[in-house]
Amino acid sequence: MNYLNALTESPFLSAFSKTEIDDLLTTDKIKIRHYKKDSILHFDGEFCDCLELIVEGRISIDRIDRAGNLLTISDFGEGDILGGNIMFSSHPVYLMMVTATQDTVVLEFPKEVLFDLLTSKPLFLKAYLEFVSDLTTTLGNKIRNAIQLPLREKILKYLNQESRLQASNIIVLRQTKTALAERLGVQRSSLSRELKKMQDDGLVMVNQKKITLLSKI
Repeated sequence: MNYLNALTESPFLSAFSKTEIDDLLTTDKIKIRHYKKDSILHFDGEFCDCLELIVEGRISIDRIDRAGNLLTISDFGEGDILGGNIMFSSHPVYLMMVTATQDTVVLEFPKEVLFDLLTSKPLFLKAYLEFVSDLTTTLGNKIRNAIQLPLREKILKYLNQESRLQASNIIVLRQTKTALAERLGVQRSSLSRELKKMQDDGLVMVNQKKITLLSKI
């Protein structure tokens, strides 16, 4: 499949013309890589020597907790980049596992090629810095949320915040439970189990799109 049109429309590559992108592809300076669903792109501790732009599909950033549970810290989709926040560091290794959650296509920029492009294209450098800054902030927030508090405390903190914003103890969820689980740094099944326990303990009443907060902290 020819991905040239999709790449031309990518905000990350907005500094390049269609001809320039095509030239980079045909000379193999940048390469298209395909990954099947559930493939591991990178292991925790693996050396990072390239930046990857997700052309289609989705990937997840996972870590294994002390109990051996696999927790999804974040996931990324079309237009997002990987590796840009670590490849130029003094210790450029992946700190978590990167897995394809769908059949995924990425555009790979080797470190040397990326450096040449960044130094020759100021607009590309600007886009790169914006993407890397946003990614670092997003991952930092999600990692902090994932490790600081027990899941029940994180859920109650979120519900109390929403209760104040909505001025009601009946909280209408403004995102799916899957999206909420991602925000809290856990799997969807872990969130569902904890909500069930909280309901059994008389803290909340859970409906499909609403959660009634029965006890505040």
